[in-house]
Amino acid sequence: MVDVLSSYKSNAESPSVDKLHQIYKKHLLYASPSVIKSYGEYFQYLYERNSSNNEKDVAKFLRKLTKVIEMMRKDLGLSNKGLGKDGQEVLRAIINDFDDVMGKTANEKKLQ
Repeated sequence: MVDVLSSYKSNAESPSVDKLHQIYKKHLLYASPSVIKSYGEYFQYLYERNSSNNEKDVAKFLRKLTKVIEMMRKDLGLSNKGLGKDGQEVLRAIINDFDDVMGKTANEKKLQ
């Protein structure tokens, strides 16, 4: 069903969005409403971003993605305490300039 609906999109999308659709299809039947909703918000952001010529807000893009991860962790019964707004700290080990990309947290700003 997701394949049928995704084929009706008007604009051409990147291969990464296609990969995300594949991941979404795998989770659709098992995910909680909060995970499905966060996926929806993430995809809507991607569609809006792809259809406009506005400058890309990398931090916003990544926060939408980490929100999906945060909701998945919650479904598994894992704590998200200390992982920052929308669980963004899960990306700290992956992004080498994390503080520059995501912005410093309020506590880090106080320490400076």
